[in-house]
Amino acid sequence: MKQSIAIVGCGTTGTALGKLFVEIGYPIVGVASRRLESARRTAGLIGISNYSNDAVQITATADIVFITTPDVVIQSVCDAIAKQSGFKKGSFVFHCSGALSSEILASARQCGAHIGSLHPLQSFASVEQALQMVSGSTYTFEGDTEVLSLARELVKDIGADFIQIRAQDKPLYHAAAVVASNYLVTLVNLAIELNELIGISKKSSVKALLPLIRGTLNNVETLGIHKALTGPIVRGDIDTITSHIRAIKTRAPHFLPLYMALGNSAVSIAEAKGGLEEETIHGMRTLFAL
Repeated sequence: MKQSIAIVGCGTTGTALGKLFVEIGYPIVGVASRRLESARRTAGLIGISNYSNDAVQITATADIVFITTPDVVIQSVCDAIAKQSGFKKGSFVFHCSGALSSEILASARQCGAHIGSLHPLQSFASVEQALQMVSGSTYTFEGDTEVLSLARELVKDIGADFIQIRAQDKPLYHAAAVVASNYLVTLVNLAIELNELIGISKKSSVKALLPLIRGTLNNVETLGIHKALTGPIVRGDIDTITSHIRAIKTRAPHFLPLYMALGNSAVSIAEAKGGLEEETIHGMRTLFAL
């Protein structure tokens, strides 16, 4: 029989995990939230009857506890449960933060529990979307060695991929996730605003750019980073790059530092790809250093 699970925190992540684990046969002993109505709603969505605004009532008997509250209160919630001896000896306590180390759960060890973090490397806007996107997504683990085998099993059971990192590497790991998700949105916005300067509406710009973005992401997946890089930098087209810099400097100077930094980074990719003369590479480096 699969081990029992308690979920503390009834937002998108906690609710989605609850539904996923129920569907694959894990018994959910209960859910808890600061607001009783949130706990009641999540319990209904998961299909269980036990819910509470007192976390200890549902964690005390669970083999596995997921604390899926907002990051800023994970530690205080864990500490409050531990203070009341609310974790079963030998149980496993997880949080799902991408930014924070599993060590914020250290107080659970006082109850004889083992700790870890299990972060979904995905952006979930809703429970329904989260359920649809789990397959093919990756969950990243760091924590006590006693938790590794269970974490790997849980991830496999929900149909996701698994990677392990060290606690001290969490900030760089999370920075990479922010760049890939949040800063992609920022870059798309930059492209939209540049188009708006020449009279292309935001709606039209999004419609026009999305196929290009999807095509580029597909190339990254199928061809790899170096072959996916196209455009003036990989061609060594200094004249075109110069025209970009002049236009942005004149009409959107606030975007120039970002464009220059990205261009300089793209030169490194182009250089690694090979095929450009050293003189051309030096010329592009000089342009982007202005």
